[in-house]
Amino acid sequence: MEIKNTISFDEFNAVVTKVTNDCFVDNTYSPAYFDISLRTALISAFAPDFELNDEDNNTLYASVYTDEACVIVDEIKEKPQYQSIVEAVNNAILHRTNISVSGKKSEIETAIVNLINK
Repeated sequence: MEIKNTISFDEFNAVVTKVTNDCFVDNTYSPAYFDISLRTALISAFAPDFELNDEDNNTLYASVYTDEACVIVDEIKEKPQYQSIVEAVNNAILHRTNISVSGKKSEIETAIVNLINK
């Protein structure tokens, strides 16, 4: 099984976008999705010939934790881009969480102003 040493910017961006989007279920951050999504995205980008069984989340989770998948992920963790990918994903999640919190704060502030005006 060939594992790429590096991935393109487009592949890097696709990994970051996928993991970030997967972690927000109904616009609510769900950390349980981080691991399965990161492993899936990394394997898909660095070892595209590896077949992931993604018929449902339970099957996909088992697929990314097979012995072969674990060896692939461990090798990917040694690649130069791995830390940058994880950092970019964490920054994207933090940014999206902050936007969500500030949006809710703004809604609350607006409601309070409306209440005071009445």
